[in-house]
Amino acid sequence: MFCSVYLFCKIKILLLLLLLLLLLLLPLEKSARTPMQVKLYCYDCKENICVLCFAVKHRNHSNGEIPEVADNFRSRIDEDDKRILSVVSAVRQQLSQTIQDTKTSLGRMESVEKRIVEAGDAAKRFVDDLVEEYLQELQSVKSDCAKRADAVQKQLQSELVAMESFHTYSRELLDKGRPSDVTRAASELHR
Repeated sequence: MFCSVYLFCKIKILLLLLLLLLLLLLPLEKSARTPMQVKLYCYDCKENICVLCFAVKHRNHSNGEIPEVADNFRSRIDEDDKRILSVVSAVRQQLSQTIQDTKTSLGRMESVEKRIVEAGDAAKRFVDDLVEEYLQELQSVKSDCAKRADAVQKQLQSELVAMESFHTYSRELLDKGRPSDVTRAASELHR
């Protein structure tokens, strides 16, 4: 009886040593794993991991199974997308208002410019210097206003393109992406 218990313990110890040796010798690079082995997501490291990596490197980390984590990230991405769409609408309205305001302002400036020229023609000698000064100042203001309006329009257009691009990307990710693609993208978006 003593020999069989002793032998059983010895075999158990040898198997544990063999398992430990295998764990140390197995390649742990991510590229060596197949997608079938990657089944968990480590919240602490923000990456997809295999069961072996979980046991070796991520044992005390918060983790979850990729499909469940992907569902969570999907809902977060969807919420982000809804907020972006809301902002897109507001930016479109702001862009439209900015274009209209610019046209109105430039139209008013044109009108002011005409009046200044007419006043200068009426009393050429007396006000030639004054007309020139007003025109230069008006041109400077008009130029600055046009430049600022153009810069605002370009910025708004750029932001609109970026947000629409994100919307397209997130829709494609949610519709066509694998769960691991969703978790990877969510990790990048929510750093």
